[in-house]
Amino acid sequence: MIPKIKDMVRTDKDLSQAIDEISECIIASLFYFELDSIPKQRNGEYSGSGCILCLRRRSDPALVALIDKLSRSSARFLVCGVEIPGSVRDPPFWDGNGNFRKNITFKVKGEFMISLKDARGREYPISGAPFSVEKLVAAQGLNAYFGTSDHKRKSELVNEDWTLDDSTLQGLEQELPDMLKTFALKMGHSGSAPEDREIMYFVYKHQE
Repeated sequence: MIPKIKDMVRTDKDLSQAIDEISECIIASLFYFELDSIPKQRNGEYSGSGCILCLRRRSDPALVALIDKLSRSSARFLVCGVEIPGSVRDPPFWDGNGNFRKNITFKVKGEFMISLKDARGREYPISGAPFSVEKLVAAQGLNAYFGTSDHKRKSELVNEDWTLDDSTLQGLEQELPDMLKTFALKMGHSGSAPEDREIMYFVYKHQE
């Protein structure tokens, strides 16, 4: 199956572009957002702070490859459409333990978007975006006396060995229906068969 896909990518420009699109979406989904504390609300506007984190941790060699790719392509994060200054290699994008962590502040009235912009100016939402302040507070357990029921932060609950398991693939299929439809039509599959999951794995590996 994979050799067949590679041949199609080399000869089909539309398919190659679709793979590039999905690859960028997957890369953006490796980043997520956490609040530092419950945002303050005044006159219908929320103001708060938080950080953009990466599922790939310092001990994962894939983090180096990921940052190299983003740096070479001059990728930038945007919060509510406003670009965050600096390169992903810069010290402000890292914590003292060598993990990716970019602190940000925000003022919003409703949902807000955090996205990753590539060299061509295309924007891709990070995992979970667009965000609702209320849902973030609830998801992190910030409105509970001791936080989550087991007192863990989201970063501790995240699977740091992020892999393309069944649940991850199902999520990607739901988030990228139009692009997957392209593959389904090209390959003659429905988009949910085992063969299509192999396609998704190829897409993930395509730009590593």
